[in-house]
Amino acid sequence: MKKALLSLLCLILMGTAALAQKTFEGQITYSFSFEGEGFETMASLMPTAMTIDILKNETSVEMQGGLMSSMVGRVFSVSKKNKSYMIKDGEKVAYEISMENAAKPSDVTSATKEDEILDIQGYACQKYKVISKTAEGESVSYVWTTDKLLMPAMSGSNGSMAGMLASKGAPGTPLKVMVIQNGLTVVLTVTKISTTKPSKNLFKIPKGYSIEPMKL
Repeated sequence: MKKALLSLLCLILMGTAALAQKTFEGQITYSFSFEGEGFETMASLMPTAMTIDILKNETSVEMQGGLMSSMVGRVFSVSKKNKSYMIKDGEKVAYEISMENAAKPSDVTSATKEDEILDIQGYACQKYKVISKTAEGESVSYVWTTDKLLMPAMSGSNGSMAGMLASKGAPGTPLKVMVIQNGLTVVLTVTKISTTKPSKNLFKIPKGYSIEPMKL
C-alpha cells in the first residue's frame, strides 16, 4: 500500500499539459473518503486529506491523518531537475525521487463525457467516466474536471496528470475523483482553494538534511 501511494504522489507531481491560461498558484485541499469490503482493517493507515501547494512550476504534496501521513511525509517537485523529494522531518532526510523512474500512468481504454456538471468550490466541473487498465486489473474512475484552474506542467513529464487525479480523455483539473477497483471505492473531493502563494521554503530541502535515493 505504501508503494502504491508513493507512486500516486509521483504521478500527481508530474503535472498537466501547459495550456493558454495562467497556471494556478496557491493551495488546494482534497478530502479522502473510502468504502468497501475490508477497508476497516486498513482505515488507520489511510489519510483523511491531501494538500497541494503550487508555486510557479513547482508542487508540494502533503497527506494529513492516518499512519500514512507520517510514513510518506511531504513530497515536492523540482521541475528543472525533473526530480521530486520526500521530506522526512523525523529522520532529517530528503529522499530523492527521479521522475523518470516513477510509476507510469495507467492505460486508458475509454473516456466518456457524461451528462452532469457539478459545482465544486465555485467551479463548474464536467463529469467523465474513465476505464483504465492497471497492474491490479481494470479500474473505473469518475472525474469532475474544470478548465478554469490549471496545474503546472513539469519538464520531462508525459504532459498529463495521472493516477487518481486525472486521466487521458478527461481534460482539465479534477476537483472530484471517484475510483472503483477490486471492491474498494476511493473518493477525493476539493474542500478548499486558496490563492495565497505558498512560501518558497516548501520547495527547498531544509538545512542539515541529508539526501538519499528513494527506490519505488
